[in-house]
Amino acid sequence: MQTLRDRIEEIIKEAFGNGRTGVELDELATNRIAGFVTSTVFKGKDDPERQETLWRVLRDAVAHGKITEEELTRVSFIITLTPEEDEAYSEVEGE
Repeated sequence: MQTLRDRIEEIIKEAFGNGRTGVELDELATNRIAGFVTSTVFKGKDDPERQETLWRVLRDAVAHGKITEEELTRVSFIITLTPEEDEAYSEVEGE
C-alpha cells in the first residue's frame, strides 16, 4: 500500500509532468507532509501564484478521490521552486 507521501508525490508529478519536475517530500514526526517541488511550471509566477497552482492540484486530487480531505490537512508546507532556483539553492548549500 502506498503511503500518503508517495501518493501526493505521484499526484504532483502527474499534474506537472515528470520531465523537469522534482518532488522531495518527507513525512514529519508529527505525521505531517512537508517538502519541495521543483518545476518549470513555476517560471514567471510569484510565490502566491505558485502556491495556488500547487494547492489547486491537491484540491483537485480530493475532488477526484485520490486523497481525502483529512489527508490533505496533513500537508504542512511545500516550497515551490523553478529548476534554476533549485540549482542556485543547491550551490549555496554546497559551499
